[in-house]
Amino acid sequence: MWINSLSCFVLAAIFCSLLTPVFRSLGMKMRIYSVPGGRNINKSPISRLGGASVFFSFIMMLCVIFFIKDAINWNLSHVVHQSLLVPLLCGAACMWLLGLLDDIWDMRARYKLLVQIAVAVGMHSFGLKIQAIHFPILGVLDLGDYSLLFTVLWIVGTINAVNFIDGIDGLCSSVALCSFLGIFCLAMFSGVETAVFICSAMAGCMLVFLIFNFQPASIFLGDSGAYFLGFMIAGLSVFIASRSSPPGVFHFAFIVFMIIPLIDTGLAILRRLLVGIQMSTPDREHLHHKLLEKGYTHKKIMATMSLISLVFIIAGVAATIGNRWQTTIAVLTTAVAVCLLLYICDINSLRKLKPKYMTGVTNAVLLKEYAPSFFHDLARVADWTQARKILDDFSRNTDMREVKITRLKNGIHEVVWSWRDERYTPCRRSQLCKTYEVNHSGALCQFYFCWTSDYNHIQNDTSALLEVISKTIHQSLIKPENNHEASSENLKIKA
Repeated sequence: MWINSLSCFVLAAIFCSLLTPVFRSLGMKMRIYSVPGGRNINKSPISRLGGASVFFSFIMMLCVIFFIKDAINWNLSHVVHQSLLVPLLCGAACMWLLGLLDDIWDMRARYKLLVQIAVAVGMHSFGLKIQAIHFPILGVLDLGDYSLLFTVLWIVGTINAVNFIDGIDGLCSSVALCSFLGIFCLAMFSGVETAVFICSAMAGCMLVFLIFNFQPASIFLGDSGAYFLGFMIAGLSVFIASRSSPPGVFHFAFIVFMIIPLIDTGLAILRRLLVGIQMSTPDREHLHHKLLEKGYTHKKIMATMSLISLVFIIAGVAATIGNRWQTTIAVLTTAVAVCLLLYICDINSLRKLKPKYMTGVTNAVLLKEYAPSFFHDLARVADWTQARKILDDFSRNTDMREVKITRLKNGIHEVVWSWRDERYTPCRRSQLCKTYEVNHSGALCQFYFCWTSDYNHIQNDTSALLEVISKTIHQSLIKPENNHEASSENLKIKA
């Protein structure tokens, strides 16, 4: 088993080292990259196709293993038919593809969530399910009719939790690597050879990718990589539970392995509930953002989170395979590590959890954060189709309720472009609206913005920034004599 595991590790690492530079260049050429500004911390455009290099490295490793299966004495046909490997790989491919589409087109959160739930339900229907949970000291809890619910919550929650922590260089890769090491140990303990080999391959991919993703990162995982890693962590834990004896018993240690991303996700949900905003609204209040505010560097944050993750890994493994005293010590260590994590991130009360800026001035801050990337993207559009997408993203990411651009022609204001938040429901917060007129070279346009706020008046900085944004849109897309690098004829808005 050890030789086969090492073979999977080495093959995956070699493929990842070869493919990552390729997808790094491809991401820049295809303009699938993260631009500076807004919530993005990077100072220059960086490719977001790192998930593709990890995914295809893993797939190529499987293909090579298939051809040399006799040499490594691995009965692959038996593995495929007996170990539920096919639904696991199909689910992983679906999650990677979903993340890739989101990287390219920025899909709405509701659609991504529906696909994730559908894949999780499909996993359960094919036999990858959690039927009971083994708690250290307490024993086994039979889920009964709640098996489907917990399986879906675990898979969907883990996918999004991994995506949430993918905010600084190397953090998601290092935490995922630690999680795969923990799953590897429990797979060895449970005797699930297939999971051992897959964990070895994923660890090889992540170790090599971390070299490219280490600060200063030259490539990012993107949503495709975060979704793929999150699914593999969740899927492998369910895979081991489904192949264990008795089948369906899920070790609580798997949750301990993912406790940092899960805590971050839980705090994000609680934070949004306290403020009263949509769950999909982005912010800069995650655990790594808290450490950045305290002056931690990317490398120090990654090292700190990795060390705490390793503590959770050791505690989780010890709680599963150790005796009663070892299990007790492991549980206490886990509790202390959680308290230490919250203390380091300066989260010791609900007052500290609730971000100051998200009460009443959400839109003002979102506008300030998103404006740099918006101006950058707007200056690089090649046609009106790209411009529409940028304007749609601007309206959605700044939490607008309605935005409209009209152009005066023959005494009539004709609608050039409009956007309305279909998710918006009436609330107690005030609805603020502002119209700006921009007239240049005889082209008169009106820019209408509408949003909600706890205040009953428009803040001066918000009004000034919206005015600048209106003039920038007008000059970039409507002004006839613009000197844009793309053809000006393609950028004119025709009524």
